[in-house]
Amino acid sequence: MARRTTLGFASAIAIAIVALGAAGCGQQPASSAASAAARITTTPTAYLAMDVLPGFKLGSDSKLHDAYSPSTLTVAAGKKVQLTVYNYDNMPHSFTSAALGVNVTFAPSAKTGQASTTVIAFTAPKKPGHYTFQCIKPCDLPNGEWSMGQPGYMIGTLIVKD
Repeated sequence: MARRTTLGFASAIAIAIVALGAAGCGQQPASSAASAAARITTTPTAYLAMDVLPGFKLGSDSKLHDAYSPSTLTVAAGKKVQLTVYNYDNMPHSFTSAALGVNVTFAPSAKTGQASTTVIAFTAPKKPGHYTFQCIKPCDLPNGEWSMGQPGYMIGTLIVKD
């Protein structure tokens, strides 16, 4: 057992000396981990959150309506997005956008005040612009589904910036 520890320690020292020697000479082995890591392109993830709230927002008809909150999200072009949606309504809702290639339904809240949680992962378009998302599940029923046709309620915007 002592021999195994000694060989492990000796091997670690030898690797460190070789790595330092190569770095000290201004040369790196062609297959070094550092050069491989430099070639890997990573796209950081944008972590966003949004609530679906029943009877939340006052409309031009003086009634309270279902709404995404916030209804506008902003992200960098080409960035990976992880959107966590908290649905406080006792009905299912969705985040649907053909332009974003997303159509996800959120389960209803099981108990008043306790949201169901859904995580949506997608990649933002590479082209900057405004991309619409909406709920395609019948909602805002007491108000004749009014919020489903209103931007800023159950129609939202993903703003993609450079």
